[in-house]
Amino acid sequence: MYFEKLKELGEATASELFRACGEGGDIVEVYAEMESYVKTGLVMKMGNKFLYTGKSVENEEEQVRSYGEYYDYNKLIPMLERYYKLKIPTLLIGPHGCGKTLAVTAFARIHNIPFTNIPCSAGIREHHIVGKYVEQADGHIEWEDGLLTRSMKQGGITCFDELTTADDGVILRLDEALDARRELTLHNGVVKAKEGWWPVATLNSLDHIGTRQLPTAILSRFAIRVYVDYPSSLEEEILLVESVLDIPPAHKADCAKAVKVVRGVRKSKTEYLPYRPSIRESVAVCSLIVGGMELRQALKYTVIDVYSQWGNEIKDGVDEYVDSLI
Repeated sequence: MYFEKLKELGEATASELFRACGEGGDIVEVYAEMESYVKTGLVMKMGNKFLYTGKSVENEEEQVRSYGEYYDYNKLIPMLERYYKLKIPTLLIGPHGCGKTLAVTAFARIHNIPFTNIPCSAGIREHHIVGKYVEQADGHIEWEDGLLTRSMKQGGITCFDELTTADDGVILRLDEALDARRELTLHNGVVKAKEGWWPVATLNSLDHIGTRQLPTAILSRFAIRVYVDYPSSLEEEILLVESVLDIPPAHKADCAKAVKVVRGVRKSKTEYLPYRPSIRESVAVCSLIVGGMELRQALKYTVIDVYSQWGNEIKDGVDEYVDSLI
């Protein structure tokens, strides 16, 4: 009885469920019933509240492959659904090119939620996210909202992509917006985030070039942190590539070999490699093969030649290693 009431309410404390179900019973029974559903994954406990997720652990494996063009190998979509209901700022951490931003974008598309992506590594400054005065065609000056201001007004999801590359001014403004009040001070007043606004951020591991450690004040704002990794097996990565590309049967064998090579270089135990290919290279090399390029040449342009910027010795070493994997 309490579970059915929770499905109706979406989220509630044990006391709220007890009162909503009327006379009779015992609040101990509420906790016992809710805990039994927590084990199945249909209910999630967050603080003193129970949240109905609608996702059962038993059929989760089937669900992670049911998102059309997006292959959810990390099973992020069910997690994002839970965190979105709670509206707790969420941080996705992991190596470059493992699908962090893609997962958030897919989640927004699947549920038709307004989505704003703020690419922190693209030279974004404070005025880009807050706004600035802009001269119009007729010569008068008018204020134009920035990315963060607009997204807070419209609600939905705002994703700060590669947050560890953000400018100091962007970090300060984000810290302001993520305060419990969810407000942003502008030239002419204060903007308060629309109810339901959900901030998300992605960041690469600190060993990635161009990243820096987040200030602890910002890190504490993102109370949920999720580690995202590359596919755990060759089969998973091939399925992921096939979800992005339409690979004809005639090219499947070469594409499988190419993905195997990309994974091999990525997972190489050689310490001197200054760069390790991501899923982007897996998709790119298969795209070239599907387009008619020979396997070895496709690997040269997507995996090998990038190392020439660190000198011929490293490039030649990778070249030989690729040959050993084909």
